[in-house]
Amino acid sequence: MAGRLGKAALQWQPALLARRGLEGRAARWRAGRGDIVIAKSPNDPKSNICKRVIGLEGDKVCTSNPSDFLKSHSYVPKGHVWLEGDNLRNSTDSRCYGPVPYGLIRGRICFKIWPLNDFGFLRASPNGHRFLDD
Repeated sequence: MAGRLGKAALQWQPALLARRGLEGRAARWRAGRGDIVIAKSPNDPKSNICKRVIGLEGDKVCTSNPSDFLKSHSYVPKGHVWLEGDNLRNSTDSRCYGPVPYGLIRGRICFKIWPLNDFGFLRASPNGHRFLDD
């Protein structure tokens, strides 16, 4: 454990605290719009992704990039969520790989613990305008 902490500290990467779902399965816990989650990457099952939940099953979501003149929309299918990164211009997310099944979600991020000057609860989405109400 000490070796892992030392290595992480030397890299100076942001550290987040995740909460796993009931019985270690996030699928039993339902994500909420705006939650930040850890999920298995739909493109590479060996890696994890950290993204914000933009849409839940049945929600209408904007599937186009912010710079697109014509906006396209789609509905999130049952058993899936729509995930997007906070940096929309440089994020591989549901706009690339489509809706993500609940079964790929591993946990929810609830707290940022590193760097110390940014310690605390996570901020609201800078892309709140992407949450569609209709």
